[in-house]
Amino acid sequence: MKLLDTSESKFDRWSKKISIGAFFIFIAAMPFSISLNQSTLAIVYLVLAVRMIRFRKWLPGRTPLDWALLFYAIAEILALIFSIEFPVALANSKRLLLIPIIYSTICIATDEDAVKKMVLTFLSVMTVYALWGVFKYFYMSVIHDASGLSHRLTLQQMYMTVGGLFMISTIYLLTALIFSREFKWRLIFAIAFCFNFLALLVTYTRSSWLGFFSAAALIVIHKSKKAALAFLAALVIAFLFILPDSITDRFTSIFDPKHPNNVQRTIMWKTAFEIYKDYPITGIGDIDAGKIYRKYVVEKNAEIAGHFHSNLVHIAVTLGTLGLLAFLWLFIKIFQSELIIFRKVPNDNLWLKIAAFGSLAAFVGFFVNGLFEWNFGDAEVATVLWFTIGISLATAKILWAEKQVKGAQEVG
Repeated sequence: MKLLDTSESKFDRWSKKISIGAFFIFIAAMPFSISLNQSTLAIVYLVLAVRMIRFRKWLPGRTPLDWALLFYAIAEILALIFSIEFPVALANSKRLLLIPIIYSTICIATDEDAVKKMVLTFLSVMTVYALWGVFKYFYMSVIHDASGLSHRLTLQQMYMTVGGLFMISTIYLLTALIFSREFKWRLIFAIAFCFNFLALLVTYTRSSWLGFFSAAALIVIHKSKKAALAFLAALVIAFLFILPDSITDRFTSIFDPKHPNNVQRTIMWKTAFEIYKDYPITGIGDIDAGKIYRKYVVEKNAEIAGHFHSNLVHIAVTLGTLGLLAFLWLFIKIFQSELIIFRKVPNDNLWLKIAAFGSLAAFVGFFVNGLFEWNFGDAEVATVLWFTIGISLATAKILWAEKQVKGAQEVG
């Protein structure tokens, strides 16, 4: 894995090793420890910054997301300046520090082997996490007779975060399973998929389920129409005859407008619109919205929360119209870029294909999940999102480098 093609000093070799090692610890710590995850990320940032100063070069290169990311960062800063609670908004603006994960990933993932190792590291640690989660849930079910919605799976994080993490890992595993050619890898991915999917189910997180099923539909439709029909049939059979009533009831509640959770979301979004009308340009700032929500909500039975259970709604209220436009432009650019990258990956580059389509499908899942949840504000889930986007953009850079080498060889 090369960071720079040049003759290197001892310092350069060691700094490269440190950045690579720290980055893989960063990946491995994603589900288990946010403190270790962010500490190693800080090391990666520092070492890469030193290397770029030393070489006087922006190592990641330009990406199709640069201007959209800059526009979003400016919207965050403007919302901070005009926030109704400046200290809180200043503290929350640290979420901008997660964005360089994209560029760090590009710097470290410089060839297909590096991409393969990153993807496998992420899927391996998530499968270990899933095994722990499944064991914990069924241990509680058997030993303590505690299961169902009232005992949904929580691990190092609350159930919504756990659901978001398993949603992304399950999407990636399904992609790997669909694209893999060797029986050995298909078997490994199939087993890992089952544990991750089961862990996802027992979080009882409906928005994460919707995110997974949306991405899964994209994956199987890409594979073939027959696969899509088989997938749909398997879902119907599972929900009618296999899955317990607690999961089936939870899933069907998505479509019940009178369900208490759905009623609360409707109240939240109506109230959010009233707040937005009073702060339409830069919003209230990136703050906990609980205090202002109490001020605006009319319904007496309203549950008070610090966010609005929707990325679009929450961004509109906290960052205003400028922030919402920046957010939409960024997400459109991400989808457009990842789709173009996937289409350009040759079938011979199996792991780049898995990485590119896995990232695209994971982004679709994240977006659908975020229609009904503030997952963009969840540091653990957002960290994985930026990592997958970085993997996709790294794939594009690798393809470009291979094309340059091939062109030079043909000229020679």
